[in-house]
Amino acid sequence: MKIKLFGRSGCARTRRVYLRLSKWIATLKESVQVDLEYFDLETADGLAEAAFEQLEGDLPVLIVEAEEPDTAISGEPLFRDRNSFLGESEFARFFPSRN
Repeated sequence: MKIKLFGRSGCARTRRVYLRLSKWIATLKESVQVDLEYFDLETADGLAEAAFEQLEGDLPVLIVEAEEPDTAISGEPLFRDRNSFLGESEFARFFPSRN
């Protein structure tokens, strides 16, 4: 699993999230391999990655990339069934999958 954290240097909220994530990853030990990447939006590399991910909204922002996407991770509604729920109707256009 890979976790990307986007924030700004000197931001108290970003620092707090980073510390909490670091502690959580340390508690996992070797049961799950988690890579934490931090992108500072005050640098060119951070801005480039944020543009690639099409980020919007308040900081900090977390993106979780898992080997096998799950509805809880992807943000896709739990009731969504691509094969049977409305097929290729208007629903698919307004609520796209984030997988």
